Amino acid sequence: MLKDVDLAWSLEFRFLHSRQTRLLRTVRDAVELLSALNEAERRSLHWMATAGAVSRALGLRHAKAVQIATEMIENALVVEGWLQVAEAPKLAHG
Repeated sequence: MLKDVDLAWSLEFRFLHSRQTRLLRTVRDAVELLSALNEAERRSLHWMATAGAVSRALGLRHAKAVQIATEMIENALVVEGWLQVAEAPKLAHG
């Protein structure tokens, strides 16, 4: 069994109709996300490109390939509206 590879950075996401957030930390986490997509999602251009980048990162295990895969995953999550972005702390006006 191949050793897992950490993503370039962690990504927190939530499926559209779910209250539970999930955290992607590794390339294997990304593979699990891709396998959870339905057929229509899987066939969309952004997910097809992401699957290719994730596969390449898992095979090559080079930092640049992992960074590209992480960027592709992040982009696909943004396209779907699933990416959870930490809010900046609100500053008091005075």
